[in-house]
Amino acid sequence: MSDYSQLFLPFHPVEPEVDFDSLERAVLAFWAERRIFERSVEERDVRNSFVFYDGPPFATGLPHYGHILTSIIKDVVPRFYTMLGKRVERRWGWDCHGVPIEFEIQNQLGLAGRPDIEAYGIARFNDACRSIVLRYTEEWRKVITRIGRWVDFDNDYKTMDTTFMESVWWAFKQLWDRGLIYEDYKVVHFSWRLGTPLSNFEATLDDAYRERTDPSVTVKFRLDGEEVPTYILAWTTTPWTLPSNMALAVSAEINYVLLERHEDGHPVRYIVGERLLEQHFEPGSYTILAKFKGDALENRTYEPLLPYFKDKKAQGAFRVHVADFVSDEDGTGIVHIAPAFGEDDFNLSKLKGFPLVNPVDDAGAFTEPVSDYVGVNVFEANPLIVEQLKRAGSLFSSKTITHAYPHCWRTDTPLIYRAVSSWYVRVSAHRDKLLRANAQINWYPSNIKDGIFGNWLANARDWAISRSRYWGTPLPIWRCEQCKHTEAIGSIAELEQKSGRKGITDLHRQYVDDLTWACEKCGGTMRRVPDVLDCWFESGSMPYGQTHYPFENREWFERNFPADFIVEYIAQTRGWFYTLVVLSALLFDKPPFSNCIVHGNLLAADGRKMSKRLKNYPDPMDVVSRYGADALRLYLMSSPVIANQDVPFLEEGVRDAMRNVIIPLWNAFSFLTRYAELDGWRPDPAAAPAPKSELDRWILSLVAKLSQEVKAAMLAYDIRETVSLISNFVDALTNWYIRRSRRRFWRSGDDADKRAAYETLHETLVTLSKVAAPLIPFVCEVIYKNLTGKESVHLEPWPEPAEGAIEEALLKRMATVREIVAIALGLRATRQIKVRQPLRQVFVRTGTPLSESDLELIRDEVNVKRAVLLANTDEYARPFGVVDQRVIGPRFRGDTPKIVAAARAGQFETLPDGSVRIAGNDAWILSPQEITVHYQAKEGYAAEAQRDIVVVLDLEIDETLRHEGLVRDIVRHVQTLRKEADYRLDERITVGLFGLDEDIRAAVNAFEPYLCEETLCTQLLLADDGRPWDRREQLKLAGVEITVAVRR
Repeated sequence: MSDYSQLFLPFHPVEPEVDFDSLERAVLAFWAERRIFERSVEERDVRNSFVFYDGPPFATGLPHYGHILTSIIKDVVPRFYTMLGKRVERRWGWDCHGVPIEFEIQNQLGLAGRPDIEAYGIARFNDACRSIVLRYTEEWRKVITRIGRWVDFDNDYKTMDTTFMESVWWAFKQLWDRGLIYEDYKVVHFSWRLGTPLSNFEATLDDAYRERTDPSVTVKFRLDGEEVPTYILAWTTTPWTLPSNMALAVSAEINYVLLERHEDGHPVRYIVGERLLEQHFEPGSYTILAKFKGDALENRTYEPLLPYFKDKKAQGAFRVHVADFVSDEDGTGIVHIAPAFGEDDFNLSKLKGFPLVNPVDDAGAFTEPVSDYVGVNVFEANPLIVEQLKRAGSLFSSKTITHAYPHCWRTDTPLIYRAVSSWYVRVSAHRDKLLRANAQINWYPSNIKDGIFGNWLANARDWAISRSRYWGTPLPIWRCEQCKHTEAIGSIAELEQKSGRKGITDLHRQYVDDLTWACEKCGGTMRRVPDVLDCWFESGSMPYGQTHYPFENREWFERNFPADFIVEYIAQTRGWFYTLVVLSALLFDKPPFSNCIVHGNLLAADGRKMSKRLKNYPDPMDVVSRYGADALRLYLMSSPVIANQDVPFLEEGVRDAMRNVIIPLWNAFSFLTRYAELDGWRPDPAAAPAPKSELDRWILSLVAKLSQEVKAAMLAYDIRETVSLISNFVDALTNWYIRRSRRRFWRSGDDADKRAAYETLHETLVTLSKVAAPLIPFVCEVIYKNLTGKESVHLEPWPEPAEGAIEEALLKRMATVREIVAIALGLRATRQIKVRQPLRQVFVRTGTPLSESDLELIRDEVNVKRAVLLANTDEYARPFGVVDQRVIGPRFRGDTPKIVAAARAGQFETLPDGSVRIAGNDAWILSPQEITVHYQAKEGYAAEAQRDIVVVLDLEIDETLRHEGLVRDIVRHVQTLRKEADYRLDERITVGLFGLDEDIRAAVNAFEPYLCEETLCTQLLLADDGRPWDRREQLKLAGVEITVAVRR
């Protein structure tokens, strides 16, 4: 079909063949033309809002599957709550500041580092950053719109907007006024490529820790005052820190040894942890002279390893100290201490009072007085320093080690630990507030709360929030050049009042760096501290920034905070989720959101990370064009990735979602509209409904229960369960209700039963289109518009079941019937007996009362002549149970052999809940996971059991049954030819059967009425009359080559 918009017309007949890409584009055009999204928001009361926060992506890159996955969840949940009557404003946001943009411009302009940037000019550099921030906005809009996500791009927020930045300043000032901001000199993760410190959580984002091969060296520190040369051995993987060595650390709890061996004919002594001795010395190559605890070494002095800071010895350097962080798990049990390059080292220096030296600049290169390596990057200096130690005789051993090492999450360069001055948010002292906020959040999956996120909060550290960069929200701190008094500014009005500058419209560095005023303490000049805020501080301020709170929208914000919902991938537990919770807890003593879905990572089909370079994943828009966005949405929402598992993206999964759910649903829709056109049927609200059969009442009950269960799952944010419920329902509708009802639609004339079938299928599809609309919005829009004539399913309320609409007893009976049928068909399959081959009988034992109509269903579905209910099936099959002894052993101990023997002998009964009572003993009740029940059938029968159901199938096939099976095979081939010939559903035909042997002819003669009724055959020819046929097929039936032909 070229114009799919025709399908929007009421009861326009729908062909089974469909191009979902074209169909969905027609729906998109309709939504845009009629402003369906905008109206779905505008027509709801603002006082009944459902608020969700949209994490802003960078627009400097294109959307990938991770963005698409998150975006689909961000669409499904708001669509659902819209149907519950909520006003769900969906405002897009753009992350505009930070390292990714700066780094790209820095490379573009050929600027090596901060000195180059400042020489280029901060204003010019920031203007260049601004110019690329929104580079791919149109591409984002196309992709996000195409997957069916409704979001307001036109009223977007940007973190570079002055209004957003002013709210960030407000949040900072609130923390400042509460004494939660302080400056300190600490060891932090430092990106030498960017010349700035990073926060502790930035160093753990995504795959920041990755494999790296580094030197692994053991170094000799010579003790002072020893007649025989005596060395303490220390191990390090960062030789570049050795020029800054100021101390050694040992543990008071570790046993150390003093050993002696001969080298070049002279005695040499070493001190090493006893547990690690054999990692460094061959057995028998040494003599142990003494054993002692580490505190015996305290305050011993040693010679400087390298000469650069030997003058520090007079200030307390080059001593051994006892420390509680030293272990003997690896290395030597002795730690080399360089206070500027390790947190434990730094703290020990402060505690013991020995000097700190920091001969590494912001670019990660050595400075004076490390004269041999000035200007050399620390990682490039590693092999040079090792060689220097070797020449000096100070290197004991040198290897390499491959280990997980932190890298800059934006430049991919290895980080260093470095002592720098930075500004911090005081987080660790308020962990109780963070944990209290977390306790009020509903997480999906639930183990996030007390698992990865709760543990992270419980160990939260103070947050380094200042960055020595340019394109970001300036740190709003001014310091007096003279007396060092500091002030924080929290608004443009305050800045204008302080500086005397009016009409400030931009808060970026080039506009505020030169604003000064007189110090209120001493009259000196107040000048801004040059750093910018961590962009994660901006992200954490998003709830206030996007609404310009508290300067605007105060009432709306305070009424709608915390937000109702948020979703991102697992790494945001240490990123955006974390900073949102930190700022919200410190500012408001509340969680920032009430419900959160945390999903995992989508990997390439080979299990590796998706990579543009490797091209190991299909283009998302190619996948959508092949299968439709609905299929992609359904596949992703059914994936374990929703439950925070890392799973590969498989294109065949999208294909299967289309084939197994979308196409069957479309076929059901097509079936109804095509037969309705033939019969001229239309729903008539004024007419009294036709009496419904039990099958009708069942599917109506089932769709009502579906509405109820999907609502419950969505309220619990369990989208995977929602997909499962809808998929199972579509299977029940198409493979049970419609298949069981086809003859009612085929029947000529217009009786009450036919009207009931139309009414039931119509009501079911209309309800289903509403229930599934949040998940698969395109196909549901077409179905709903076509079957109701109304404007849009997405403007409709959720379909709440009417009182009494759900007949639980009927649902239970039908579920039992379907389970019995599934078991029986499974027995057919294992015995390789086709379903088209009739059998004599099936025996059933079940705890669920079944009616005669239920047995009729079973007879028809299993294709048997009789379905018999039995209280006991022992006449045909003997039960036996296989017990998992390893599982039950710890629980039943000495009774286990008795239980196993009784189960094997069939001395048990299956209870209604599926558990099994052994030998009538209530103390011996096993779960379905602990015992598997089987049946050993007698000769000529097959048997199987499930829960409290036992099915025994009679396998004997007599001549009459065999003949009927042959004719059923012929019917199947005729139906295939009808479809290939594109006959109308009600078209009467002539059937030709040629080349039949005597046996097949007898079968056809016996079952001719059945054959003609099933195929709408008005004339059956057993000899070719020479006239042309529309379609014909040669096939082998019961070993005989025959021809089947059809014509009008």
